[in-house]
Amino acid sequence: MKFLHLADLHLGKRLNDFDLLADQRHMLTQALKLAADEAVDAVLLAGDLYDKAIPSGGAVALLDWFLTSMAEAGLPVFAVSGNHDGADRLDYGRDLFAKCRVHIAGRFSGTPVPLRLQDEYGPVELWLLPFVKPATVAHFFPDADCSDYTRAVAASLSDRKSDPAARQVLVAHQFVTAAGSAPQKAGSESINVGGLDNVDAACFAGFDYVALGHIHKRQPVGQNAWYAGSPMAYSLDEAGQEKGALLVTLGEHGPAQVRFVPFAPLHPIRHITGPLEKLIDAAEPAQREDYIYATLTDKTPVLDAMDHLRAVYPNVMKLDYPQQTTGEARTAAADVEKKDLRELFFDFYTQVNGEPPSEEAWQAVAELAKEGGMEL
Repeated sequence: MKFLHLADLHLGKRLNDFDLLADQRHMLTQALKLAADEAVDAVLLAGDLYDKAIPSGGAVALLDWFLTSMAEAGLPVFAVSGNHDGADRLDYGRDLFAKCRVHIAGRFSGTPVPLRLQDEYGPVELWLLPFVKPATVAHFFPDADCSDYTRAVAASLSDRKSDPAARQVLVAHQFVTAAGSAPQKAGSESINVGGLDNVDAACFAGFDYVALGHIHKRQPVGQNAWYAGSPMAYSLDEAGQEKGALLVTLGEHGPAQVRFVPFAPLHPIRHITGPLEKLIDAAEPAQREDYIYATLTDKTPVLDAMDHLRAVYPNVMKLDYPQQTTGEARTAAADVEKKDLRELFFDFYTQVNGEPPSEEAWQAVAELAKEGGMEL
C-alpha cells in the first residue's frame, strides 16, 4: 500500500508580509500530480493544515479546493489537526466529508477509532491522533497519569483495539523525540524545542508507520516514524532547503519504505550577498521573481538600497548588512571619536553622495556649525 505523506501546509501563512497563497496552490498542485502519477492509495495530512486557528477566507477556499480535488480523484484522505489549527473548525462537516472518504480528526474525543483500507496483503488500520495536550487527554482518561506529554499520548492510545492481522498506521502531530534526542528544526517552527511538550517515540511501538507533523525539517524519528517536513519554505532561514512530500510504501512485512519527492517552489527563497551594484548586475532574468533576502557588503550603508534592489528583484523580503563583531564596532567608534567635525562631515557627505563636498556644501555646513557655536 502506498501513501502520500504531507504535513504542515500552513495555508494562509504570510512571510515578511508577503501573501503565499499562490505559492501554496502551486505546491498543492504538485502534490495532486504526484498522487496521481504514483497511484497512491491514500493521502496522510499530519496537522497544521492552516497557519492560524481562524484562517483567512483565501486559506479556507484553498483547502476546500485541495480536498475536493482529492475526493474527485477517488483518493482517501486521513488528516489530523495541528497546534496551529482551530480543531472545532476542522471538525465542521466531518461526517459529510467522511462519506467522500475525507476523514478529518479535529478535536480529540478519546480513544481513536480505526479506519480501514485493504490491499493484496490484507487490511491496514489507520489511526488519527490530533494534537493533544495533557489536560485534554486527562479529561477523557481521568484515571490515567497524564502529568506530561509522553504519558498523555501513551494514555490516548492505550485503549485502542487493533486487529492483530492488520498493519498499523498512525497520523499524529506532536513534538517527538527518540531516546532523548530532539529532531532538527528547519527554522520556521513556532515551538519550544527541549521543553515539556516532548513525546517519546516509544509511545508509538506497534505501529508499522507513524506519519508525523510539527517539525518543518524532513527526518526520521525512532523506528518507523517520519516527519514529512513542511512542503515549502516558511522562513528566510530555510532558503535553499529542499521541500516536498514523502512517498511511503507499506509492504506485507518489515519497515515501510520511505522516499522523498521534492516540490519546485513558485518563488524560491534565495539569500544573496555582496555589494549592491554587483547584486543588481548579477540578476538573472529567471531569478528576478524569487523571494530575496539580501545582505549588502558595501562599506557604508547605501541610500534607498531597498528601492534599488526592488527595481530588479520585486520580491525582496529583507535587507541587512553584515553584523560587526564587538571588536570591529569598538574600532569604528574609536575612529569616529578621533575625527573632528570637518572630517566627519567630509566622510558622511562622500558616503551618501559618492563624491566630495562642493564649495556650496562646505559653506552651508559652516554656517550651521557657527549657529551651533562650533567651528568647522
